[in-house]
Amino acid sequence: MKLESHVLAFIAAFVAAPLAPAQSAPEAPSTAPAAPHQGPQSENLGSLAHALGLSDQQVAQFKALSQQERVAVQAVRADTSLAPEARHAKVEAIRKSFRAQKEALLTPEQLAKFKEIRQQRRHD
Repeated sequence: MKLESHVLAFIAAFVAAPLAPAQSAPEAPSTAPAAPHQGPQSENLGSLAHALGLSDQQVAQFKALSQQERVAVQAVRADTSLAPEARHAKVEAIRKSFRAQKEALLTPEQLAKFKEIRQQRRHD
């Protein structure tokens, strides 16, 4: 059960963790219309989707769950009527619930591959 919690935590972190901004020279303004902002979460999900061989349906479900999780967590964090400990507990409960839902989307093979990826990243 503890390992499953770590797997779910990693999935949530992998999907929702922001990337550090890249150090590069400023780009000249473009005259092309701006593409919709995908954000670091989409980039992380794209990497995870490719590595695990997620189907388009799984990717769509992960995106939807991640968005729902962000909204729920933001609402709790904005609730100033809660004590910090209560806010933390509620956020953890939300994350745990969504981790379970996301893990349920993976096939046993994808979950095994995910565990391999996680172990590699821990050793790097």
